[in-house]
Amino acid sequence: MTALDLLRRSLTPAGYVASPEDTTNYRRVWARDGVICGLAGLASGDADLARGLRATLQTLADHLGPEGQVPSNVAVSSSGETEAVSYGGLAGRVDAGPWFVLGVALYSRLTGDRGFAVQMAPAVGGVLRLLRAWEFNARGLVYVPQSGDWADEYDLHGYLLFDQALRLLALQQWAPLAADNGDAEREADDLRRTIEATFWPREGGAPEAAYHPEAFRRALGEGAEPFPFAGLTPGGYARRFDALGSAVALLGGLWRERSAPLLDHGLGLARGSSGLVPAFDPVIREGDAEWDVLRANVRDRFSNRPGHYHNGGAWPMVNGWWVAALAQSGREADARGLADALAAANRMGGFPEYLDPEGAPHGTTPLAWSAAGEVLAEAAIDGRLADWWSPPEAAPAPAVPLAEGGAPEVVVAGEILVDLLSAEPASGLGEAAMFERHAGGSAANLATNLARLGVPTALVASVGDDGFGRFLRRSVEATGVDARLQEITDSPTSVVTVTRTDATPDFALFRHADRRIAPGQLPDSLLASARLFHTSGFALSREPARTTLLDGAARASAAGATLSIDLNVAPRSRDERTEIGATARVFLALGPLAKASRDDAERLFGETLPDDAICERLLSWGATLVCLTRGSEGALVAWDGGRADVSAEPLESVADATGAGDAFWAGFLAAWLRGLAPEACARSGGRLAALKLARVGPLPDRVDPETVFAAARQRPLAG
Repeated sequence: MTALDLLRRSLTPAGYVASPEDTTNYRRVWARDGVICGLAGLASGDADLARGLRATLQTLADHLGPEGQVPSNVAVSSSGETEAVSYGGLAGRVDAGPWFVLGVALYSRLTGDRGFAVQMAPAVGGVLRLLRAWEFNARGLVYVPQSGDWADEYDLHGYLLFDQALRLLALQQWAPLAADNGDAEREADDLRRTIEATFWPREGGAPEAAYHPEAFRRALGEGAEPFPFAGLTPGGYARRFDALGSAVALLGGLWRERSAPLLDHGLGLARGSSGLVPAFDPVIREGDAEWDVLRANVRDRFSNRPGHYHNGGAWPMVNGWWVAALAQSGREADARGLADALAAANRMGGFPEYLDPEGAPHGTTPLAWSAAGEVLAEAAIDGRLADWWSPPEAAPAPAVPLAEGGAPEVVVAGEILVDLLSAEPASGLGEAAMFERHAGGSAANLATNLARLGVPTALVASVGDDGFGRFLRRSVEATGVDARLQEITDSPTSVVTVTRTDATPDFALFRHADRRIAPGQLPDSLLASARLFHTSGFALSREPARTTLLDGAARASAAGATLSIDLNVAPRSRDERTEIGATARVFLALGPLAKASRDDAERLFGETLPDDAICERLLSWGATLVCLTRGSEGALVAWDGGRADVSAEPLESVADATGAGDAFWAGFLAAWLRGLAPEACARSGGRLAALKLARVGPLPDRVDPETVFAAARQRPLAG
């Protein structure tokens, strides 16, 4: 059995279990085991194994504790029912939280599934808030109780190197996806400086910068070590080598200038019979000061005999991370040698939990994360992890319209129309006497509203070669949109007459050029730069635009863009409803963010459904997230495993409801591009919709983004 075979055997619909064998409680989705296995699946290039990480994270998110605690493990039956949830044994598991955050961040970034990051943002926010609470003294380091991390029967507690370094790595990876990435980056930078100043005392260091200056000075008096210390308590340092903590620290960019002696020290310890780096060193023996505490820290049986388990045992999982640290530091030959020893240990021991100093396997067998250690090691040597660990640059918050020749962040493809809007409020077109001309069309409105908020946006659409077409081009370009409008010589610009009202407008549509979008308007070179591709149900309702847009959406998704759709459909017959419904299902199967109103849903389904049922149906058709707009009642946002009700912005009066839904969705998507959570995105959308409702016609050519995004900070995010 190969390492990948064992990972496949350990993958269930609920995520990775610690072992495929029904041994004690190992056939459960464990946080650290599951995320480590999922990261190995991600590194393997196997799409099914990568999706296993997503399933694992979803299971953990579904069972978060009331204060943001990530489960230590979840038992799920073969029918998918939750049988048991544990947050720890003798103590809670502090490291489960950072493993969860790291898994969400790496999965979202490396697969391009930014919608998953949006979905998980409330859970991640709750986990990070809990970790800050566990600092207790608000000085930056989490305090870990005895048995509070993976070394759950070892004699360590306090400010532990492993947990601080893992939290740093998680923060670095999450920061670019965070709602306020500046705050997240500052938190990571502060933590990095504290760890580096504290855990590896050296001559020339500054005791006053360390977390515990007196312990720092005493450590210098006792002599330097070639490794950072495993832990710190108010009583001083635990002067032990921690293999996993050191490897994670190096991957997080800590002590780069001192990596050589640290790596040499670990490899020196690996010269025993197993050829693997022990988890901790030196070994605690009977008679040592720590022995009585170690001997008492037992739940079922004593496993930490000298050279065993955490007390000097060599874990294949730990050595996978050590190989990654060697490879990241450019020590290819050393990495190769240790990876070979790791693979040999797995083959000989049947993927054992750990090996003793003589190289004999012990513990539960087979363990999935032992296989994961081997897969991660090989991926690191092959260079497949080269861009994993360096903190990715945050996507800059858009501030200015697209400059000439620049690349759009959003591609909107769909209808652009001339709106002939009644000059006075009217209950129907028959009562309207005079009309005013405006640029309109749902897709065009969205594009111009995004540009007003500073999002670089291209609009792909078709107009007639006529005065109305030239008017539309001038109008959208004035907002900063990159207007990629095809002019059709044998078809006039499409026009819609609309009543001004505070309710759903009455309208009459004259469709011509808007449906003539051609394949050549969506080249791969345009889609390659897009973080988001949007279209509308209206645009998809007619050929040849339908075929062009479905093909463009599929290519944009394959290139890494997230998809978005406004399901603004208006079928005129049962047959047309069937046709439009089938098209909508094809698009939703691509996993977009989807927006619909209650009226849209009734026209699409041919029946009136409760709000939650509307969202459930669209999610079942494949949407990643559904936002149902409900006028003065606000919006309902739903995604797999979560929902948020968001109230509407209070208004004294409504001047014009036309285009309010397009303004809402533009505010939502602009906030989403900044990494805000679904509830915060909906609040931002509500703010922009309120600005639109208060005026007749389109919004001003420029809108201060902060007046929109400030709505997201009016109260804490969900989670």
